[in-house]
Amino acid sequence: PALIQIPRPSDSSQPVSLHTTQPSPPQTKHSTSISALGSVKGKCDGRRRVRASSPKMRRTKSSTTQAYKLADELRDLTHGLLLLSATPIQLDPMELYSLIDLVEPGLFAGFQAYEARREQIPKLNDLMRLIDTWPTSSPEDKTQMWELNQDLLERLGVNAQEELSDADYRDAVMDRIIETHPTADVMVRNRKVELGIGSERNARTVPVSQTDIEREVYELATDYIRNSAAGRSTAVGFLMATYQRMLTSSSHSLRTSLRRRIEKLRGQLSRLDNLKQASLSEEETDAEEISQTLESLEEYVLEAKRETVEGEILMLEHLVERLGEVRDSKAVKLFDILGEIDSHGEEKVVLFTQFVETQLFLKEVLENNGYSVSIFNGRMGPEEKEDAIRQFRESSQILVSTEAGGEGRNLQFAHNLINYDLPWNPMKVEQRIGRLDRIGQTHVVDIFNLVYEGTLEERIVDVLQHRIGVFEESVGSLDPILGTLEDELQDIALNTPLSDLDDRFKEFGSAVDLELEKARLLEDRMADFVLDRASFRRDQARQLQEQPSLAGNEELKQVVSHGLDYLGGSLNPHDSGGEQISLSPKLASKLALTQQAHHGIFEPQEALRMDELPFFACGHPVVDKVLDAMVNLDAKVGGRKSPEAPPGISIEIVWRLKANLVIPEAELIRHVISPDLTLVEERVTDLPLNDLPVDVDVDTEFASKAIELSRDAFTPALRAYRDEMQTKAEDVLERRLRRLTRVHESQIERIQVRIDDETTWIQAAEAHPTPQKTKILPARKGRLNKALERRDQLNAAFEHESEELR
Repeated sequence: PALIQIPRPSDSSQPVSLHTTQPSPPQTKHSTSISALGSVKGKCDGRRRVRASSPKMRRTKSSTTQAYKLADELRDLTHGLLLLSATPIQLDPMELYSLIDLVEPGLFAGFQAYEARREQIPKLNDLMRLIDTWPTSSPEDKTQMWELNQDLLERLGVNAQEELSDADYRDAVMDRIIETHPTADVMVRNRKVELGIGSERNARTVPVSQTDIEREVYELATDYIRNSAAGRSTAVGFLMATYQRMLTSSSHSLRTSLRRRIEKLRGQLSRLDNLKQASLSEEETDAEEISQTLESLEEYVLEAKRETVEGEILMLEHLVERLGEVRDSKAVKLFDILGEIDSHGEEKVVLFTQFVETQLFLKEVLENNGYSVSIFNGRMGPEEKEDAIRQFRESSQILVSTEAGGEGRNLQFAHNLINYDLPWNPMKVEQRIGRLDRIGQTHVVDIFNLVYEGTLEERIVDVLQHRIGVFEESVGSLDPILGTLEDELQDIALNTPLSDLDDRFKEFGSAVDLELEKARLLEDRMADFVLDRASFRRDQARQLQEQPSLAGNEELKQVVSHGLDYLGGSLNPHDSGGEQISLSPKLASKLALTQQAHHGIFEPQEALRMDELPFFACGHPVVDKVLDAMVNLDAKVGGRKSPEAPPGISIEIVWRLKANLVIPEAELIRHVISPDLTLVEERVTDLPLNDLPVDVDVDTEFASKAIELSRDAFTPALRAYRDEMQTKAEDVLERRLRRLTRVHESQIERIQVRIDDETTWIQAAEAHPTPQKTKILPARKGRLNKALERRDQLNAAFEHESEELR
């Protein structure tokens, strides 16, 4: 049997030995990083980009949040506005219209105009499905579909149902349907179910039996928590619910928190008469923060008599003493799971807990038993967080994370997740799993849920797993209804008599089933087939995948390396992974780059794994500038051997046609002229099979004739390409000018309202002055002048951008 070291939950760090029968973990040593509070909620970089990540950016008919007002101000000051949401929820129509109005001002004349267009969506969806399934529909269904939708089809240019027999024609009609969709031009929705991606999840509940003392302490603590919450304020109930969650997390976590509460209560007794009402702030609603901040809550003391507080202190001291005797059975069971995972080789494990105290306890336990550990929590600064993730990826076997690790981190290089304790909010559970179950995950995601038997935690996990199915599939689309479950569970935990718990949970489970069924039916009914097709075109994706790539990332890396060698720089492996582009001072100046060293990755899979580093690809500013510098070099003539060439020495000329549209387009035409002046032409879609450089002597007269022949053959292709691109450019120009005009008119209309309001107020104040109006008159005139100046700026910018487009 292995010797598992479990530290005593006391001031002493002397471990207690528990004998178990699982295999010994690997005896490796790695350093462990610690964390601190710090997160970035949004970013505003110059006037070009704004990234907003507040979930409360909304405007309804009755209210507008501060976040929405901020975005409303920013939209006229930025070049572009991109709004991102991780959950494909069905928004209230007014909310969705308001978001569209931020990114595409003036697209609709108003909310009523939007509503009129939005009401067409179900009909467009039905028509899209019918056309998509046309080949497999019966003649009767086709006739019925035609009769029901004839007016709409004729508006789309379909004059006879026989026309829909052609696949290309059907695609063209569906494209026209997309063009009539009210939001397809401004909104993209790519869901996993539509993309056909997502990992398999394998979830297991691991029951943990409580020892006699654990059961005794659980009952003592539960009595204390429920009695303290009875009849008290919401804030006190929130604190007690937090203790309830700590109770099944670790004895260390609850013991530490209760000791802090004892100290607070003692300190407050001495100044009871001077206490003021305290309240919870929104920022203190995360379990990680609650464990340290809520003990300072003074509201409870205000409501209680001195004798009651003194009695609570005595009860807490007894409870803390008993907690000091507990050896957590969960910690022992944890090693069973780790032993099972280790049997498959040394694999990465993400271990989640809600509380920092439990996190630090687990770190000590794991390191005492030979595991290498990194930790991640909300108290860490940005650099500490990056270091923790990097250390876990490169060396540590286990990452012990609080809820902060569930926020947007990419941990797909691991596929084992252990929930040491579970939050009561299903969406937080989903966020945890989503760190591993990401696009690109190649393994089954194994999820282990440690649960004390016979506790409230066991009942809650049963709801999460068997009712909601949060461990088996993504439940992001159910956010609107699942977000309220935490409050209901808190009410059950604190206010339901223990004898009624089973019945109350049965009622709760049935209610959850009913709400989930309603939500899924609503989602099916409101599914937007047109928008899904507009967002992700499988036909176009297939065409792109079937096209051979002219060059891959390895070729790009070689070209950049050769180019740097020639231009005055180098490309070398970096000690911490990836590559480093180094530029000489002269080359950095020539390329207009302020930095001489740039660390990044060329290999796509490595770039996914080390996502804190830039991806070196076309589009990266340094890579693009190196490529541009090489394209503009004078030397463009050489000789090579190729098995594709005809016998003898041939002249090969490659022409590049490029159109600088909004999205630049280009193609390559290759001419091979043999010695008898036979010309073979082809569109270049792949690299040459052989590219061995050779020195050759070419007859000058032959070369001149070959070049002239190539130019004559190329001229018609150039004319045709120019005409095609000119037509496309005119269409793009018309659409861009139309949009530019619409946005400008919307901006001017908004600013004119301000100008009119200020002008009216100023005129009234000057006609009927009062001391108050006279005092603020200069400020109102200043606002008017600022608005007039802004209008002039908008008009000037519109004229400039219009001319630039033309």
